[in-house]
Formats: sequence, C-alpha cells, structure tokens
Amino acid sequence: LLPDALLVDLITPEKARVRDECNEFPLHVAARSGCSATAISKLIDAFPAAASEPFSGDGQLPLHSAAKISTSHEVVEALTRCYPDGRSASTSASPQPPSASA
Repeated sequence: LLPDALLVDLITPEKARVRDECNEFPLHVAARSGCSATAISKLIDAFPAAASEPFSGDGQLPLHSAAKISTSHEVVEALTRCYPDGRSASTSASPQPPSASA
C-alpha cells in the first residue's frame, strides 16, 4: 500500500467515482485492502455514495469487508457513519452482517 501522504493526495471526487475493471469503486478496494482511516475518510468525502454500493462479485458493502478483515475501529466507524443502514444489510456472501464494532 502507498503511504497515506501519497495516497490521500491522489484521491479526488472524479477519481473516487471511477470503477475499476471489476466494476468496483476505489472505496471498495480500499476497504477490502485494509487502507487507513485517513484514506477511507478521504474516499468517503470524495464520493460518499460508494459506501452504499455493494461489491459486484459478492454483494458485500465496504463496511462488511472492512469489518471482516479486522481493520481499524476508525475505518469501521467512518463507513458506518456514512451508511448506517450497512450494519443491518445482508449480502449474498454473508447472511449475518458483521458488527460495526469488529
């Protein structure tokens, strides 16, 4: 992963809206990759709608992936604040959504 100082400077609203070859937003990739709370917060600020969009492959929200990989509490809290309904959303990969306090 890139250091936060480099990564956050690359995040813009325009870039945060661009899906990759797997049809995922940067927030999806960041949440699944264990990026820092600083990077996640910057991506949320740039394009908050991505927090409510499930991954194309498994239906998980960024919140589910962040909680699943035991990322920092700050990351989970930022994603929960952005999309509170994500705590109760079920996915095709996980019928029981993970707790936001994971």
